Amino acid sequence: MIKFMKKISTESKEGKVSHMSLLFRAFFIVVLALICIFAMPLSAFARFTANVILIPDNFVTSPTYNLNIQVTCDGAAVTVTNGKFTAAAGKEYEITMQYVPGAAKTGYCAVNVGSTSYTTTQIGADTTTALTFKIIGGSSSKTVQMTPKWSTSARHAEFLESSVNGAYYITEGESISA
Repeated sequence: MIKFMKKISTESKEGKVSHMSLLFRAFFIVVLALICIFAMPLSAFARFTANVILIPDNFVTSPTYNLNIQVTCDGAAVTVTNGKFTAAAGKEYEITMQYVPGAAKTGYCAVNVGSTSYTTTQIGADTTTALTFKIIGGSSSKTVQMTPKWSTSARHAEFLESSVNGAYYITEGESISA
């Protein structure tokens, strides 16, 4: 075999490549190309049929942000279900939102009173840890929905730059008409 390899891979004495040498080199390139063509689909098959058996320690999850929300009316506690209660006409409700330590260090609360949307200041470990404000019932009862949100409100900068002291931005001690 070695004699054959030497014979077909050497050049003739005239410096020309023999047709056997050229044929051998072409055959070798075709064999390598075929090996690559058949190996690639097998590696893809192995990649997509493998089972995941271990979740890494650095698995990415979004942090949870919670607030302890307490509502009182005339000194009595009001039942809040899933962040929602009904504000009766002519009544005054005091709402206290307390930061609950968790993975998220800061957040805010989206407050919807009827069809009007409000956003609170940041409530969290690195800002104020509690916020108290009042909702004064209007001429008819309205549903109040409070939803804690992780991160910073998209409207935060807009409210800080506003010359009006945040018409839709709830700050400490503020009173909102329902």
